[in-house]
Amino acid sequence: MAVKLNLLPQGAVVSGGLGKTLKSIKSFGIIALGIFLFFILGVSGFLVYSSIKLTGLSTQEESLKARIKSQESREQRIVLIKDRLARILKVQSTPSVQKNLNKIEGIVASLPEGTVLTELSLDLKKTDLSLIFKSGSDLNNFLGSVKTKSEFKRASLTAFSFNPLSGYSVGLRFFEN
Repeated sequence: MAVKLNLLPQGAVVSGGLGKTLKSIKSFGIIALGIFLFFILGVSGFLVYSSIKLTGLSTQEESLKARIKSQESREQRIVLIKDRLARILKVQSTPSVQKNLNKIEGIVASLPEGTVLTELSLDLKKTDLSLIFKSGSDLNNFLGSVKTKSEFKRASLTAFSFNPLSGYSVGLRFFEN
């Protein structure tokens, strides 16, 4: 049998109902402390997990930034190449005066000796030619050769003058159409 010793003075003794209430409050406090510690552990775990996740996301963000920068430089190069190609196509689509140059070569090759070619202007639709002939027979022979050659569809005399010192100055315009 257990002996109960009460060392407290008689006035300090807690009544039975209050003792039960204190015991239940004490057990409730222990339960609340357990819940609080569990909550603290949960919050701490969440913070650690969030920190690890944030570090991973920061690394992923840096990686994506580096990829974007490399893509930007590639895109800039592609845009420059497209621009260059557009300019090349524009230049290639520009009509050439090479055909008129080839035609006028035959006329210039038939110039009499001593004739001076002073001006040559090429255009898509016309070709201007300025010549100085030493004699009238050279001029006559040249005009006869131009008349017999049908490289251009039409020819027009744009200027004609005579200087006894230099000879005949003639301006001709040849038309493609």
